Amino acid sequence: PARATARPPPPPLPPLPGPVALEWGSVVEVWHADELHVGNFRGRAAPPSRALLVELASAAGVDPNGQVGQGGGGDAAVVVKVDAGQLVGVWPLGEAHTPTDPAAWAQIHRRAASLLSDLPPHALDLNPLWQRLVSAPAKRRVITPTGAAEVLFTPVGRSGGVGRVRGVTPIGGTSGAPPPRYRSPAEAAKVAEAAAVEGFARRVVAGKLLAEERIMFRRQPLTVEERVGGEAAAAAAGEGAAEAPGAVSSAAGMGEWRPVLTGGGGFRALQRAQVAVRAQLSLFESLAAARRGEAITWAVSELPLLAELEMAALGISPPSPPVSRLLSSFNLADSAHGARRLLLSAGLWVTDDEAERAGKERREVAGEGTAGG
Repeated sequence: PARATARPPPPPLPPLPGPVALEWGSVVEVWHADELHVGNFRGRAAPPSRALLVELASAAGVDPNGQVGQGGGGDAAVVVKVDAGQLVGVWPLGEAHTPTDPAAWAQIHRRAASLLSDLPPHALDLNPLWQRLVSAPAKRRVITPTGAAEVLFTPVGRSGGVGRVRGVTPIGGTSGAPPPRYRSPAEAAKVAEAAAVEGFARRVVAGKLLAEERIMFRRQPLTVEERVGGEAAAAAAGEGAAEAPGAVSSAAGMGEWRPVLTGGGGFRALQRAQVAVRAQLSLFESLAAARRGEAITWAVSELPLLAELEMAALGISPPSPPVSRLLSSFNLADSAHGARRLLLSAGLWVTDDEAERAGKERREVAGEGTAGG
């Protein structure tokens, strides 16, 4: 008999970034209006404020007050004041084709939206990444959007990532293939720019997934210190900070002043017990909203417990302790009957009569379509 081929082990988790001084135009990830945004660092507000200035460029657009909205569209940009604690991450410095204006960001957001629509459902599940992180030493249970993008978009066979998906290709070509040849320097530059946009879009997608997964991960604010002159380079040594200048609103105005990111940032994988409690609470809130007739988008982390609820309703297994607590929260019997009542009241299951009516309506609609044709 043929021997089973052992699956290659996943590569090590990406290293966490070290201390870095923010430069004018640095791409930062910032928590604003209860969402993760990306934008460019634009200096510091006028005293006495110690807020940092970030020019956001959002796919949804932002209004003049800095709130997320529909006005402006993908090419909208606005400078907002943020506290240092709202910073989540900063992209590596010195990368080619780093976005610095709304038009460049609009191109990246369009590609990110295309990636999200093309990703298979399993690629949206961060549970495998969380499992790897929660099994790591405590200091290593943090992932940045840049690191998550490396893991999630690694082709299958290397680390179990999304692999070959329509519109999703490995950056850097196929392993072992000869380097590509281009007809002109202009063509090579165009390909390099497209590869850069692809990489940036993947970071945006990874950040969006991490930010929206509020059960298994929790964001960590960056630790920011203000340095002047050579102190910026010595930030990792923990030397004292000098007094920062007044308002900074241009690259030249920054002079030798730099805010230095010295620690934290990214998203921390929560411990298993915390995740279990948060998943139960999240599912309770989703079911309560569904019982009120609200439209629900189920979180991936809720699905295992929802499956346990259905198994109990079918009588395949008795209610597990989390399901029992869930039923008790809705004042329902801790039994298969109670589980069925909960699923019916939330609209996840339908009665035989409702199913029959729905089937009859579908047949009538199909008949009208055939007659009209």
